[in-house]
Amino acid sequence: PEHEAARRWSLRLAPGVQPVPMLARALETALRGFRYTLDNPSGHASNPLEDFLDRTQAGHCEYFASAMALMLRARGVPARVVNGYRLGPWIPEGGYFRVSQDQAHSWVEFWDEGRWRRADPTPAAPAGSGSSYAGLGTLSRWLDALSYRWERYVVRFSDQDQQAGMAWIQDHWQGWEWRWKKPPAAFS
Repeated sequence: PEHEAARRWSLRLAPGVQPVPMLARALETALRGFRYTLDNPSGHASNPLEDFLDRTQAGHCEYFASAMALMLRARGVPARVVNGYRLGPWIPEGGYFRVSQDQAHSWVEFWDEGRWRRADPTPAAPAGSGSSYAGLGTLSRWLDALSYRWERYVVRFSDQDQQAGMAWIQDHWQGWEWRWKKPPAAFS
């Protein structure tokens, strides 16, 4: 009963019986018409999901993913909410993708034809609402790469890292002969 709003909205946004992929696409597209915000306008409601669907139609990715998963479940489709991170921008100076808390995200996976399929009903965030390293200059990217390397190879230098480093040194220096030049005659 606490998810009656999800059933009602599912039938409103995608009426009739539809194949699972078409149902998922219809719900995903309809929810993208809602407004993305980090302000959490439904957060203090007694039933935040119902408030999100019936009143505010605005929220962050967890609201969109939860609403779609419950709408699919109300129609008999197994669905789950998945939390993770989107890849941030590529930092060529460091050879890695920059992933920060700004890339935290929730999306939906639904069961269809023997496998889980992905859907993301969250609309795009308004321009300028998150930090982006894509527009950073070369100096900023180099500083980020330096910071990453310091954190990785100095601050978090583990026993395993030390053992791997010693093994590398042994492999590369084994059998290397030290050949010292004879000191000049003046020092003999």
